[in-house]
Amino acid sequence: MSIDLVVSPKGRMYCRSHSKFYYYGTKSPVVTDYSSYRENIEHLRGIISLSTCKACDHYTNNTCKIPKKELKKTITRLKLRRYKCTFCGSSIHSLYNVIYKQQVEQERNITLPFLCCECYDMLRKGKDERTGTTWIKHRLVVALVFCISLITIPVITTLALDASITILLILLIPPLVVGFIFFLFDYKSWRKLRKSLKNSDLLKDLI
Repeated sequence: MSIDLVVSPKGRMYCRSHSKFYYYGTKSPVVTDYSSYRENIEHLRGIISLSTCKACDHYTNNTCKIPKKELKKTITRLKLRRYKCTFCGSSIHSLYNVIYKQQVEQERNITLPFLCCECYDMLRKGKDERTGTTWIKHRLVVALVFCISLITIPVITTLALDASITILLILLIPPLVVGFIFFLFDYKSWRKLRKSLKNSDLLKDLI
């Protein structure tokens, strides 16, 4: 038994039979007063609930095409991080992405790789993005802007205040800490990209 799924541009699956599917593709209400603020919060909750069966009435009442017992088993495996992206090795967090893979393999008798949303997005892009050229250029620009800010802002501030070297060093500490945090996130993204590019032959087979 299968459910009807729709895929977003970023590769995340959503169930058309979800009791809150009417939120899919809708824009958040503009906040102008308290009433619209409450509507905005409710809309956000509705969008978030689309990523899991637990917020669906069919799951609660056990009226879904997929038995509740099977859904619980898949949800437990997701929490235990049993499903890994074939390209970068990161954990799969989307329940419907797993269900989609299982359904297609059963219906068509083929084997599909697991894809996280980031690798799915990379797969959709052109050769330049997949080889990492665009990604590297972007990171170089970010690093250049950060380094210029790191050097110029404290120096200008120190000269304007006629402060000592000690003050200059104190002013440098906060941007260094912030820069190190960003570096950790960038390094994680870089490692994911490296793992994905190692599977470039698999990428070519899927295009």
